[in-house]
Amino acid sequence: MGRTAGIPTRRGYAHYEFREVEAHHLAYLREFLEFIYEEYHGLGEWWAPLSRLLFNVPLAEIRRRRPTMERALLGAWSLEELGGIQLSCRRDFEQVMEKLVHREPVAVRGIEFKLMPVRAVSGEEVWWVGPGVPVIARPEDAHRELMAVLLWSLMLLRCQAILRCQECGRYFLRRDVRVVTYCSARCRYRQVNRRRTSRARGKGVGRRMRRSP
Repeated sequence: MGRTAGIPTRRGYAHYEFREVEAHHLAYLREFLEFIYEEYHGLGEWWAPLSRLLFNVPLAEIRRRRPTMERALLGAWSLEELGGIQLSCRRDFEQVMEKLVHREPVAVRGIEFKLMPVRAVSGEEVWWVGPGVPVIARPEDAHRELMAVLLWSLMLLRCQAILRCQECGRYFLRRDVRVVTYCSARCRYRQVNRRRTSRARGKGVGRRMRRSP
């Protein structure tokens, strides 16, 4: 389950049909999308998001409470294997989204769900049905667990909550009631600059044609 902290203030768009599931699911989706599209380099950079996504615990907290576990995590897989997890998750996520766009069902195979007690925001324990505590021994285990919780987090998400950027092609969670076509200001400016350049070139061609005999 995703973290409940750090969720941006709502700007008019309700991502989920029911608010009761939004805190856990939306936090996971935001971090998952960041993980599959971000560029990471050192082992610490890779494990910072993975520790939250897989174990629901920040890497800094693992370092403070169990330094031996942090060393074990950092030495578990190579940079190439961590990059492979990212690529496979990105590929599978985009395949899932393509199916959802066409209203095709997505099969869930090899995913184990458990009924277990979790700590609610109020501080008391409640029963929760979802993916169990993962056993992560191989990169394939991490990939399976990330996709399992992803599909769980997509439940009850509004169909128009995830959009695809018309500039870079990445999927992103919308933040506003207005329908947007770009994931960031950077992509929007790229599109604007491209149109300006295209118009300027067109005008230049027109002038040259008028001047020709």
